[in-house]
Amino acid sequence: RSRCCNRPFSIRYPTIELLTALLFLASWALLPPSIALVGMLFSSILICATFIDLDHMIIPDRFTIGAAGGGVIVSLLVPALHVNPSGYPMVDVMRSGLASILGLLIGSGIILWIALMAEVILRKEAMGFGDVKFLGAIGSFVGWKGAIFSIFGGAVIGTFAVAIVLVIENLRKRDSKSPPQSTNAAEKPEPRAVFGRQTPFGPMLAGGGLLYFLVLRPYVDAYFANIRDLFR
Repeated sequence: RSRCCNRPFSIRYPTIELLTALLFLASWALLPPSIALVGMLFSSILICATFIDLDHMIIPDRFTIGAAGGGVIVSLLVPALHVNPSGYPMVDVMRSGLASILGLLIGSGIILWIALMAEVILRKEAMGFGDVKFLGAIGSFVGWKGAIFSIFGGAVIGTFAVAIVLVIENLRKRDSKSPPQSTNAAEKPEPRAVFGRQTPFGPMLAGGGLLYFLVLRPYVDAYFANIRDLFR
């Protein structure tokens, strides 16, 4: 309980702190030291953006535009984030910076076109512009391959997450008591809408980007390399 007002703390606070600690530990255990430090910064940005998006359906510019600029700067300071050392430090710096900028532009560009086409098909806004900027920020840390993976990997994560939520809601509805029957048809309770609700896409993009950064980079890069070889 809080000392000042004696109110209980929400379980959310220790949960987020534990999640942050686990992601820091995973970065240190799975990545080289210099990249692990970048991973800790990257994880912190994704955690903040994720929970703000879950609460308010927005992602502040400091976690999109600011993070995009920070990703480019970090890529210049830690070239190993994007390229293997060539023995020429300045060349590595330029290649890493270019990879970061390409990730920013390609990631945000692809998801922008997806959003525009979905808006034409659905005839309503399908994705907020904050998601476009957020994927650009993710791309500045993980490059264009990681940005593309974040879109489709995030969609898979979102599919499973929505499925789990729907199952839980159905179980709760089944266990809850049925509402009293009303004799007036106008007073019948309206059914809750399950599909068509606004769902924040930022957390899904964050999950895809984090999976790529921590674990899946070699496999995803090898997949893109195989696709490239098919057209040679």
